[in-house]
Amino acid sequence: MNRKNIDEFVKKVEDNSNEILEDTLLDKEASMEDTRGFSYDDIVKISTKDKMSKLPWLIAIFLILSISLIVGYMFFRYNPQTIFTNTVDNLFSSITSNNLDNSYDIAKGSIKLKLNDETLNVDYALDNANGLSKYVLSGLDEKVILYNDGKNMYIYSKDVYDGFLKFSSNSYTNKIKFSDLKSMLNGINQAIDKVTTTEKITGGKSNYDLGDKTLKVYESKLLINSKNYKRVVDTFVSSLKANDEFISTISKMFDLEDTKKVLDNFSLKLSDYLNEQSDIEFKIFTDRFSNSFLRSEIKVQDNLISVFKNAENDFSVNIDGFDLKGNVNLKAFNNKTIISYDLLDNKGEIIITYKKADNFGKMKMDNILDMSNLSSEEALEVNDKLLQSPYFEKFIKWLF
Repeated sequence: MNRKNIDEFVKKVEDNSNEILEDTLLDKEASMEDTRGFSYDDIVKISTKDKMSKLPWLIAIFLILSISLIVGYMFFRYNPQTIFTNTVDNLFSSITSNNLDNSYDIAKGSIKLKLNDETLNVDYALDNANGLSKYVLSGLDEKVILYNDGKNMYIYSKDVYDGFLKFSSNSYTNKIKFSDLKSMLNGINQAIDKVTTTEKITGGKSNYDLGDKTLKVYESKLLINSKNYKRVVDTFVSSLKANDEFISTISKMFDLEDTKKVLDNFSLKLSDYLNEQSDIEFKIFTDRFSNSFLRSEIKVQDNLISVFKNAENDFSVNIDGFDLKGNVNLKAFNNKTIISYDLLDNKGEIIITYKKADNFGKMKMDNILDMSNLSSEEALEVNDKLLQSPYFEKFIKWLF
């Protein structure tokens, strides 16, 4: 019996096939048959020895694959480019998934503005899909109503006119849906990803001083300077221009006829700005073990903006430069967002509440004064009264 026949026989034995039960080698007589020096026990020993000879190779292959997977995992887990890109993606995803729910296209709520010792309350109703909005402002010396019917803006201020002032202009009409904002942010996110995957991202382990304790973090950095600023701008803008959904959304949101031409102009201006700067550093600090976001920094010359994550949905922004110095804190809860700030010696707080609404509820208006029917002198007189009213005077002071 040659080696090939032996192998076939052993295979049948191992498979417990019906054929092997009928094989004469299993009979007593077969055990006496001439097998050219091989007994049944010899056959099994040969097969076992042959399999055992392959075991070291199987173990070696398994170890190589395991080590490769571990090394690959560690490479991508602690690869600065991957960490930088994934962190940016997660931040954008957090914004778009948690705050841009299309079901809030019709919503009602309130805005409370606190600045030093003064408070302004705003009750609002929005229908983003149809460009309808209503704001009722109170808390100062008068009550003001701003109303948009999808075509025109109406303002009520008793100190200016005993009725509504009608301002006819498409520029007052807002028909931006939450899905539009989401598409815009997704397009920007993809453009940033394109930059971070084509530019060199450096990184390494470092310590993050929190004052009372020190965290072991991973720091990744994107540097923009005279060597790569033109390439960065071209990559970013080209990605936006190639994104049909982004182009369509931006065209609708800002009523643009040639969005790609606008982006080309933006590209030139951005290139000029970056060319005038020294190195611009974008840093992201993440937890060394979980890769979760801890802090980011943007440094332009002596100007620094830092974003800190205090807790889930709780962020602080520290600004030191760009003619501003101070900090902003943002906390998001269910149907409530609180923004507190301390900038330019002004302390304030903005509390926004919102809830879904089934309908907008149009407003009935009496005694409307159409500003387009007034002469230039008459319109100027009304506008002056509007700007000098107690509410607008203080509101403008708040803004500037």
